Amino acid sequence: MATMTCHPTMHIEICLKDSARKDVSYSELRTEVSRHLSLHCSGLYISHCNLLLKSFDRDTNFADKVKSISVDLELNDSESESRLKTLGEHWKCTRHSFYVFGLNESMPSSDDLVLSCNKEEEEEDMTVATHWRLPCSEFHGLWESLVYDSSVKAQLLSYASTALLFSDRDVDQHIVSCNRVILLHGPPGTGKTSLSKALAQKLCVRMGRYRSGRLMEINSHSLLSKWFAESGKLVNRIFEEIEKFAQNSELLVCVLIDEVESLSAARSAAIKSTEPTDAVRVVNAFLTRIDKIKKYPNVMIMTTSNVTGAIDLAFVDRADIKHYIGKPSVPAIYHIYRSCFEELIRVGIISGSCSSVLELRELEESFSYKRDAQATTSQSLYEISRLSEGFSGRTLRKLPFLAHAFYLKSVGVESSVFIEALRKAVLKQKKEEEELTHTD
Repeated sequence: MATMTCHPTMHIEICLKDSARKDVSYSELRTEVSRHLSLHCSGLYISHCNLLLKSFDRDTNFADKVKSISVDLELNDSESESRLKTLGEHWKCTRHSFYVFGLNESMPSSDDLVLSCNKEEEEEDMTVATHWRLPCSEFHGLWESLVYDSSVKAQLLSYASTALLFSDRDVDQHIVSCNRVILLHGPPGTGKTSLSKALAQKLCVRMGRYRSGRLMEINSHSLLSKWFAESGKLVNRIFEEIEKFAQNSELLVCVLIDEVESLSAARSAAIKSTEPTDAVRVVNAFLTRIDKIKKYPNVMIMTTSNVTGAIDLAFVDRADIKHYIGKPSVPAIYHIYRSCFEELIRVGIISGSCSSVLELRELEESFSYKRDAQATTSQSLYEISRLSEGFSGRTLRKLPFLAHAFYLKSVGVESSVFIEALRKAVLKQKKEEEELTHTD
């Protein structure tokens, strides 16, 4: 009996420069990029299944057309061990999917949604949502910069793609149910909001059946109006705005609700109080609207929460996927620091080449036999990663900046000098956090 072999897919996203978006031939560009990746970049490692290329040789045919190239591996479970192979090793045994797109440069501030409430001849203006036209320059490269210990990025992308596919094919919801609601929960600073925004951007690039996308970020705190009985109306009005976008079947609409526990906690507290009516009404309106928005196949709802215990169970039940996002492990911290190191080398703040820091697999091997400058730098960076355990991803990304601000203040510094400055910055951060904890 023949067995079916499912080859992994290599997704290649080509971001165009503004000047090239009108005249470029997509078929010729795909051919040029494919040749470039297979010949000139074959020795690069695809770390954490992602590779983002921003710089190209001037003699490359597409250098004046392409802003960046992102390579993303979609591996099977049996091939999870393959993530440390080079691009060249993957190239011949994967299917290739190409996506060509440009970025929207408009600022989100001009698209803020302002709702007004009238009560006793007073008016209250509240910015309860902000929306972006996707794909946008603000989120470019965000997906590739996010590092997690689990395969959460691949899982979310697979989930969202399947959810939109089932909706697009009009699968009967009474038979196969899917609410297209995601809940990411965990401590602050772990990248839940960034991951949601990056996912929205990625879907707009990958889902070719939509001409463009919108991301609407809702401020859940502002939905709780100080005016009695107005909060429920605000919820209804914001979802009416979402439905206006959703009526365009060529538009992918992603809704992000940050700190969704604000609504849940309000209902929980209200039920215990003497006047629960308004707070209960706003959460009921929110849940009802989520149920109704399912009829639009082009809407994806993403929510985040910092306080898992405060999330209303009625909402949790509506979320198809619930994923905990924790603080990074030492290997993930090393990868984050390595990416920061490479970026500072790229712009000349640290002297050297972008290969100055070893990949994690090479680093592990180096402890037993390597003693050159590259190995020494990498081993020192790994020790700093151990020292940084317990920091959030948000803090880790700031530490290279603080290291330069407090201890260097110059460009072109040697790797060893920067490593020492980073060590001092980490120790300073740990001391500050301990002092804050002791004060509390």
